[in-house]
Amino acid sequence: MSATERVSALIEITKRLGQVIQQETQLLKQRRPADLVALQAEKTQLGAAYEEELSIVGKNSDFLAKEAPTEMKELQTVVSWFRKILDEHGRVLAAAKVVTERMVRNISEEVARKDRPDAGYSRYAQKPRLSRGSRPVSLAINQVV
Repeated sequence: MSATERVSALIEITKRLGQVIQQETQLLKQRRPADLVALQAEKTQLGAAYEEELSIVGKNSDFLAKEAPTEMKELQTVVSWFRKILDEHGRVLAAAKVVTERMVRNISEEVARKDRPDAGYSRYAQKPRLSRGSRPVSLAINQVV
């Protein structure tokens, strides 16, 4: 593979990976995390190809800068664009995580509140008895955001 072809391949992989990540970001913004599954195979494949090509280009950057200067300049532009996409994706993922954590906390607090007896005395001046069913509530959700 020539120097121009090598850098061009990395540019195309980076562009496509950026597009996939943008699609993921949009799905997260639309609160459709279940639809992310459809993108995972391609994202994994592109991510592996990106790492491999980036490693090769990184090891030969001086040579490639001499042999394919135009492509290397374009690669810098594409990588800058890609980093911006990753930054936005990270912000959206962090926001989704916060929302999910709040939702789980609120649900567990509500379940615990309903299971907890009211404090105080009954109309007969006795403390209410704790039912044997009133135990701490554990809540587990097997969901990855």
